[in-house]
Amino acid sequence: MVDIPIVLDSASDKPIYLQLYEALRQAIADGKLKSGEPFPSTRDLSRKLGVSRHTVLKATELLVGHGYLESNNQTLKIIRSEDHQSQFQESPKVVTQLPPNAVSRFGHRVVASSGAKLSAELNFGASPFEELPVDQWRKILLKHLRDGFNPVEFELVGDRLGYMPLREAIASYLNRFRSLRCHPGNVVIFSGPSSALDFVARLMIDPGDTVILENPGFQIARRIFIANGAEVVPVPVDNEGLIVDKLQNVDPGAKLIYLTPAHHDPTGAVLTIERRKALIEWSKRTGSFIVEDGFDSEYWYKMRPLPAIQGLDDNDCVIYLSSFWRALFPVSRVGFAIFPDRWMPIVHELKSMLEREVPVLEQKVITDFLLEGYMERHLRRSHRLYAHRRQEMIISLTKQFGSRVSMGKESGGMNLLIELNLDRSEEDILAAARTAKLPLISTRDYYIVDPVPNQFLLPFAHLDDEQILNTAKDFAAALLQQSQ
Repeated sequence: MVDIPIVLDSASDKPIYLQLYEALRQAIADGKLKSGEPFPSTRDLSRKLGVSRHTVLKATELLVGHGYLESNNQTLKIIRSEDHQSQFQESPKVVTQLPPNAVSRFGHRVVASSGAKLSAELNFGASPFEELPVDQWRKILLKHLRDGFNPVEFELVGDRLGYMPLREAIASYLNRFRSLRCHPGNVVIFSGPSSALDFVARLMIDPGDTVILENPGFQIARRIFIANGAEVVPVPVDNEGLIVDKLQNVDPGAKLIYLTPAHHDPTGAVLTIERRKALIEWSKRTGSFIVEDGFDSEYWYKMRPLPAIQGLDDNDCVIYLSSFWRALFPVSRVGFAIFPDRWMPIVHELKSMLEREVPVLEQKVITDFLLEGYMERHLRRSHRLYAHRRQEMIISLTKQFGSRVSMGKESGGMNLLIELNLDRSEEDILAAARTAKLPLISTRDYYIVDPVPNQFLLPFAHLDDEQILNTAKDFAAALLQQSQ
């Protein structure tokens, strides 16, 4: 094990994996980790530091790539070469400022919208690496590599909208499991979920257009719409999702509303069927479009999933976005969108310009992963595990805090929304969480207005029973120690 002290700050803007990489790199450079010694396993490091194994893997991959570690037969060995280190050291230089007119208005809006601090771990709440179906994914990938490359499928100029067999597989999957009504011709493949959302914003938004967002809501969506010049209008959310009746107080000329009805980010609320239908009626009256993000739709614990708004839409007013990020990251982060028929001609032209291709090999692997049933089996198996861990986290927190903790009544997803009724500041609570290695983040920056004090998101999927029990106990002890 690594005996050197490693301090990781979950409140920092710098991702945890990068903090870990820098700490280990410095320890190697200082000789605290000796050249030629075996490096501890990623599983041991993960357990010792209280971070996900995926975080440790990302840090060690950087160390290998930069020559500080040597990988051989699935083991890592420390390298310390002054010659090697010197090639990465640069002489100090003065960086001149850009001229005022060098950055576009779009660039300035991107910078201006960065006030909200995103979680340092961009994979916050993703599946634990050890639970991912890596062996099945590798099997399919190797099969395609052995079979060779079809020049027609892998040529530089392909179908701009994505690999057609994948579009067919996704359409079938969505129609069966999320109650959509879509045809493969309306499915568009993107390199990631944020790419799909950015595409929609560029497609629809002119500077000054009104965009309605949930409050609280997905921070990256807010940044993307603001960067494209939108005037953002918040609408509140309760335990039944977006309060649709509040839309009557909003400019009827709004270009679109963006929402996460299957599992609201961050509260976990599920938009009721009555509100889904009311939202479609509002769209018909106003002419505003609905951008439905199927965020966190894979895991449900207490109720059957409701049909997507897109599946209820009889007016071609819904654009549906989703991905398999939550279930498969970092194995794949490919995203997709379902557009109504009337949007397809302009979508094809814009896609040809903005994102010409997504790697076909990855698309072929996802296609087989869906068609051969691996996705369904993975979701069934992981669903049982995550449901158990979710319940264990609820029990452990309730045991430690009693009535002083309240938890959202959400029935899905991989995070718990908790509120702590304690005589402690948010900063004190987060400090105690860091001490206990509990991956807690504040929801404050999810809010456009009126944040709820001492409200936090807590992922549970990457913690086993013993870790859940110990971290909850250590968290309560750290808070108690603060009061002494």
